[in-house]
Amino acid sequence: MIGYEIIHKEIVDSTNNYLTNLVHDGKISHGVVILADQQTSGRGQRNANWQSNEKQNLLFSYYTKYIQLNISEQFLITQYVSSAIHSYLCSIGINASIKWPNDILVGTQKICGVLIENQLQGQYINGSIVGIGLNINQEKFNESSITSLKLISGEEFSILNVLDGLLIHLNNFFDQLTNLKKEEIKNYYFENLWLFEKKGNFRSENKNFQGIIKGADEFGRLKVEIDKKVRLFDLKEITFLDRNAI
Repeated sequence: MIGYEIIHKEIVDSTNNYLTNLVHDGKISHGVVILADQQTSGRGQRNANWQSNEKQNLLFSYYTKYIQLNISEQFLITQYVSSAIHSYLCSIGINASIKWPNDILVGTQKICGVLIENQLQGQYINGSIVGIGLNINQEKFNESSITSLKLISGEEFSILNVLDGLLIHLNNFFDQLTNLKKEEIKNYYFENLWLFEKKGNFRSENKNFQGIIKGADEFGRLKVEIDKKVRLFDLKEITFLDRNAI
């Protein structure tokens, strides 16, 4: 069960880094959560820094192990995690969407980031360290493209209550993964994918263009229809121009 044990730290460099060291030393088991009040070197996608004021946001990582999950199914992990976060936010009345591959938006503003680091063994994924940063009570950010639960609702939230609620949804979607309900996860993900089947503005290879997101392949590459032809893009090969968030 994800969250059966929660290790609370006042400050770490990164919850993913802290958890990685515990896994490496064999001191951690499936489902353990590392929760921090503050990170000095929080990490996001594309090696971006994750900025967060002390004790104002939810910063945690957890460790999961899998039974014979093929290396080709890494994107399924991304899908279940981002779908679970989206599902939780919707359950508390936040109208969110998933920006490929795993950012969570409210409108065009980013409220949550995810960093997943998979451990591979042969042709299988042995385990994952999943880091989540969800903006809760912070009201001022360096960028206007970032928001929080308090900015959206005007209310103060208990970070621990948010964690408890989110863990329920993470466990529900993880159970779908382990019970081979993979199509349900994929369907949920694409039904709530930002700009899915809509025209958007993008940049790749120093060129701006318009395209329609048609989904993603099994390896997580984004499918974009450009002039009636579908192209595949990895994370570093395409930039969304419809918003300025990371």
